[in-house]
Amino acid sequence: MPKDILKEKALVEKYLKKHEHSLAAFSFVNIFIWQDYFAFDVRELDGNLCVFAKNIVGEFLYLPPLGNSISPKAVEVSFERMRKNNKNSGVSRIENFADTTLFDVNQYKIYKKSEDYIYLSSDIADLKGNAYKSKRSSCNQFVKNNNYELASYEDSMRGECLALYQKWARGRKSSYSDGVYQQMIDENEKVHSLVFDYHQELNMFSRVVLIAGRIEGYTFGYEINKDMFCILLEVTNLKINGLATFIFSSTCQLLGKKYKYINAMDDFGMDNIKKVKMSFHPVKLLPAYNMTESKC
Repeated sequence: MPKDILKEKALVEKYLKKHEHSLAAFSFVNIFIWQDYFAFDVRELDGNLCVFAKNIVGEFLYLPPLGNSISPKAVEVSFERMRKNNKNSGVSRIENFADTTLFDVNQYKIYKKSEDYIYLSSDIADLKGNAYKSKRSSCNQFVKNNNYELASYEDSMRGECLALYQKWARGRKSSYSDGVYQQMIDENEKVHSLVFDYHQELNMFSRVVLIAGRIEGYTFGYEINKDMFCILLEVTNLKINGLATFIFSSTCQLLGKKYKYINAMDDFGMDNIKKVKMSFHPVKLLPAYNMTESKC
């Protein structure tokens, strides 16, 4: 059975299209995939669409009010609702602002949440120059040493892709003992499962890498705007040298025909993820901000 939030897809996308966005969070996909952890409630307020997210801790606004512009009234009503439902706790907030200049700093507190890593598609597709020398070598070694095939994801691949995720997760958890990182890996298994099950309904791009007929890597993503594409998921067999670089580069070769930029999302505050993403030389780090009321 389709998940309940799926019925809101057309409405959410209608409001997302009213204003161009670049942060990865501004997509129905990025709402849908977290439904196992949040109950979402979508409300139209003063010409805006407000997406509330609730868990056992409390309720917050997952995105700024969506529309041609942000209505101060929609912001005010949203905070009133959150104060009531959260019993005036510090949970009440609006996440994922790209512009910090819209509101009075005496009324609201704004702080940086994260940064999305933005790349030129052509940089990752071509891997040219000294900056990409090691990446290029790694990619070439993979191509030289493996008889591979690229294909789009099909529903029949679900079990094999999930098994690959579990294998990848064990490898990552054995290498990094950070508790937050390990919890994130555990939680993301449900995220990947939802993408496998609803990739068609979500209009997602997919690629899998097969070696000797076995799935050894996969990636999924979605369009953010006409110039930017988001790589949402990327998992590979950690024992196959160069595969991670190859799947990223080959995906950008294909996507670069349409999209100038690739958004690889944020680093979740993890130094190991930051190191990898910086090694591909982003052209921009796009900040996302959260906002609370000053009295909180």
